Amino acid sequence: MLLDYYRRGVKSIGHWFTDGVLERLNHADLINRFGPIPSEVKRDVERLGRDAITSVSTYVPTEAAAMPSISYKQQSRVRADCNWLNGYARNVASQDGQDGVLEKIFEVIKPVSKIAVEFGGFDGKTMSNTWRLIAEEGWSGILAEANVERCKQIKINHPYERVTALNHFITWNGENSFDNVINRLKLKAEIDLLSIDIDGNDWHVWNGIHGHKPRVINIEFNPTVPNDVYFVQAANPSINQGSSLSAMIKLGKEKGYSLVCIAGMDAFFVLDELYSLFNIPDNSIDSMFNPSQTLIFQGYDGTFFTAGMRTLSWKNRPFAFDEIQLLEKRERFFGDRQAS
Repeated sequence: MLLDYYRRGVKSIGHWFTDGVLERLNHADLINRFGPIPSEVKRDVERLGRDAITSVSTYVPTEAAAMPSISYKQQSRVRADCNWLNGYARNVASQDGQDGVLEKIFEVIKPVSKIAVEFGGFDGKTMSNTWRLIAEEGWSGILAEANVERCKQIKINHPYERVTALNHFITWNGENSFDNVINRLKLKAEIDLLSIDIDGNDWHVWNGIHGHKPRVINIEFNPTVPNDVYFVQAANPSINQGSSLSAMIKLGKEKGYSLVCIAGMDAFFVLDELYSLFNIPDNSIDSMFNPSQTLIFQGYDGTFFTAGMRTLSWKNRPFAFDEIQLLEKRERFFGDRQAS
């Protein structure tokens, strides 16, 4: 199974050998070189022994290939005293601790209207950032979900008059923009919480809000984008790529919001005038978040190499250190030296 896996999806196990000499690779080495390993492959590793692979006759292909040595030790600059709200993360219905973070945020700033709006409401409970507030603390809710059946489920999970379920795909302009949806509901009270989790166009929806200023914004970002990269996906409902945290922070500053917490793939912002209440010594991006990044660098011959995370996160598909290439093997050589 182990050999079949690397021949099929990543690399031949022959890369574990240099000049025909068996390398001793423990479990950590396997992960460093090839990325996360599926459970069925882990079973093979366990069978062969965690400290070394010794069954050469079973697993060594006839051709042994030399390979480079690549090691990546990511240095985290996240400060616990800065992202301190994350210490309160816990889940009741949420996915990455948002319930606990929001509970603490509203303990600090106190809710005014107890109105929560959630885009990407799913069924009103599963992975919901607002369910606990509505069901346990009596908040009112406006939940938008594009899927018809899941939208019906919202009313089952929230059988209250104070909850409005909207079967809408929220956009950044037109009749289903945030401003127009809220205006049609004739909502006059200040919104305490807006949670945006629509798997891609989150930045554009927030950017399209002009007539309202929720006190707290909870928004999803793409955690694989490095902190020093500004990335906003194309404004297209059919694209699901997400936007970088740095893009969210910049947009927040333009709209009068300050970052107070990162939990999982979610960033939490409060109005600038509320920020000082959280006593955060430094809310710069590196003090708050350490991305799960894939690094790509080049050899002199035009070969691309990768380090860091070697898995397509939302496809659960690992890849090898040299699997991503722009040039064919015959085109990769240095100067006038032709590839062999």
